[in-house]
Amino acid sequence: MAGNAAQEHHALIVLGGDALHRHAVLFARACNAPIIVAADSGWRRAVDAGLTPTHLIGDMDSIASIDFDAARSSGAVIEEYPSAKDETDAEIAIITSLREGATRISLLSGNGNRPDHVFAMLHSLTSHALIGTRVDGFIGATRFEIVREDITANLETVEGDTVSLIPIGGHATVSTTGLQWELSASQLVSHESRGMSNKAIAADTTVTVLNGCVAAFITPATIVTGEEQ
Repeated sequence: MAGNAAQEHHALIVLGGDALHRHAVLFARACNAPIIVAADSGWRRAVDAGLTPTHLIGDMDSIASIDFDAARSSGAVIEEYPSAKDETDAEIAIITSLREGATRISLLSGNGNRPDHVFAMLHSLTSHALIGTRVDGFIGATRFEIVREDITANLETVEGDTVSLIPIGGHATVSTTGLQWELSASQLVSHESRGMSNKAIAADTTVTVLNGCVAAFITPATIVTGEEQ
């Protein structure tokens, strides 16, 4: 993405549910992020990935007692919330990351069996509070990046990767480079599927959003073809 990575203050958010895919684990380990926020049972997912969370947040309805004790012993900042709350744990983790000064937030999640949480999470990631913050992450093996108006994102693709561009919060006007079916100031309509399942034909695929907001999903070719699980 456009910008100076050396100036980023990076926060990782690890959600509960299924274990992180190895692609997400490799990404997380390479980040060396100073802020690692575990959301509830995301503590176990983070630890299993070789990460040491700096924060544990949530209503603690799914974290194992042994993990909660480990969090307390580790010196991590723990913020416990009532189960009857308006925000999801993911949203609270985002707020926590911003409060800690994050300029980039990467959210990591297994596939899980709660698509409603995935939808809510994606909408949370387009909040006005995140304007000026780079937002990306993994859902299962699929990497994603939130691309806002007047931003050009370099998606760091490999030839053959599947790239889907989904407008969030309304229509979006998009231009691309490096895709099999290029877009040139093309409108992606929020209730249509035109941006789905494009193909990267080069590395350094770019997406420029002229207006609106887009979630760009990059699924490795090896996953699409079934060569890798």
